[in-house]
Order: sequence, then structure tokens, then C-alpha cells
Amino acid sequence: MKLSELIAEIGDDNVEFQSLSQCMTGNQKQRKGHVEITFATPAVSLIDLVSNKCPKMGFVVWLPADKVREINNRLKGGAA
Repeated sequence: MKLSELIAEIGDDNVEFQSLSQCMTGNQKQRKGHVEITFATPAVSLIDLVSNKCPKMGFVVWLPADKVREINNRLKGGAA
């Protein structure tokens, strides 16, 4: 299944986006060719996570940043 198909089935009114670069916390680390990122989110609570009944599921999806900015500017009516 493609991510676009999943979002279409769920309905895009139920999808939230959070940029990792805007919510990183703590010290980020480079380790054996990987970056460890710590981030904060208002999307779920700690109780949601420890209860194993989290009402939301998060994904990490990497998109070309220049394309996202271009699309965001176009949709806002700004200059690309």
C-alpha cells in the first residue's frame, strides 16, 4: 500500500504533519553512520504510550525539503 492510498482511506482531515527539524529536543548524536534524533510531540501523551492504547500512529517519512517548501509556498499563495 502506498502512503497516499493510506491517507486517502483515512481522510486527510485526520492526518497531522510535524517537522522533526522544528521539534528536536536534547542532544542529537551521530553514531555509526546514523543520526539519533530526540523530539517532542503534542500528538500523544505518555499515558497513551505506556498503556499500549495509543490513539494515533506516527511514521517517519523523508521528503525532499525543497519540494515541500515549494508546494507549501504555492498552496499559501506565496512565491516559489
